[in-house]
Amino acid sequence: MIRAFYLENDAIVLADGAVAAARAWKEKRPLWLNAEGPEISFLAKICDFHPLAIEECERETPVPKVEDFGRYLFAELHLPFCLGDRLEIYELDIFLGKDFLVTYAREEIPGFSSLFANRENIARRLPSPPRLLRGILNQTVFQNLWDLLEDMDDRMDAIEEQLSGWNLSQPILRRITATVGVLGRIRKTLIFHQRVLEELVDEAHDLVPGEDMPYLLDLVDRHGRILSETDYLQQRGETLYQLFVDSKDYQSNEIMKVLTVVATITLPALLIASIYGMNFRHMPELGQWWGYPFAIGLMLLVGIIIFIYMKRKKWL
Repeated sequence: MIRAFYLENDAIVLADGAVAAARAWKEKRPLWLNAEGPEISFLAKICDFHPLAIEECERETPVPKVEDFGRYLFAELHLPFCLGDRLEIYELDIFLGKDFLVTYAREEIPGFSSLFANRENIARRLPSPPRLLRGILNQTVFQNLWDLLEDMDDRMDAIEEQLSGWNLSQPILRRITATVGVLGRIRKTLIFHQRVLEELVDEAHDLVPGEDMPYLLDLVDRHGRILSETDYLQQRGETLYQLFVDSKDYQSNEIMKVLTVVATITLPALLIASIYGMNFRHMPELGQWWGYPFAIGLMLLVGIIIFIYMKRKKWL
C-alpha cells in the first residue's frame, strides 16, 4: 500500500495508491510518502532511489545505519514496540530529502494508521521534512517507549514491595529476569539508534535548511533521555535481582543457623544416650534407682548451658 500526503493551496491532500502517489511525486511537491510491503518497486522506479538503498530495504539488517546519497539521506531504524507482554522490533527505512520524506516498512508499524488519520497534524509539519520525521517518531515510537518504561518502573515498584515483605517465590524471580531481559533488548536497540541519529544530524547539515536542524537535534535529545531512563531501569532491575539472590542466601543461612543450633544443643544429649545405651555389664548407674533421672537431668543441664552460652555470644 502506498499513501502520499502533499500540500496544495495550503491544504493537505491524500494521494492514495501508486498512480496518484506517482503523480504527486513527479510534481515535486513537498510530501510525505509511505510505502509498505511489495511496493518497494515504486521507490526504485518512480522515486529513482539508489539500488543499494533499495537492496537495504528489501532485507533485514542487524544494525541500524545512515548513508548519504547526495540529494537525500537514507537511514534504517529498528523501532521497539511492546505488544502485550511481547517486545517486537520493526524496521523503518527513511529517505530524507530537502522537500520530501519517504518511509518504507515491510509490514505495518503500530501507530502509523492513527498518523494517517490526523491530517491537520501532517499539514502543520509537512513543509519541513525533519519536523515531520520528529512528529512521526514522537507520536509512535517515543511515546510507546515512554509508556513502556513507566510500566516497567511500576512493575519494579511492585517487585520491590514484595521483596521487602520477604516474598522470595519463583514467580517473583521470573518477573525480575523477564523485566531485565526486555530492558536489555530495548537498550541494545537504543544504543545503535543514538549513534544513527547523531550521524543523521551530522550528514544533514548540507541537505537540511538551518531553521529545520533544531527538529533533528531535538530527536537526538529526546532519544538520549529515553536511553538514560532505560539505563537507570536496567540498573534498578539488576539491583532487584541481586537483592533477591542476597535475600535468598540470607534466608538459607538463617535456616542453616537454626538447624545448627538445634544440632549443637541436642548433640550432648545424643552422646549421653549413646554412652548409656552401650549396656556394658559394669555400668554402676544402670543398677541405681537414680540412674534414669540422672541421665535425663544431665542432658537438660548440658543443653541449657550451651543455650545460655550461645545467647551471651549473641549467636541466637
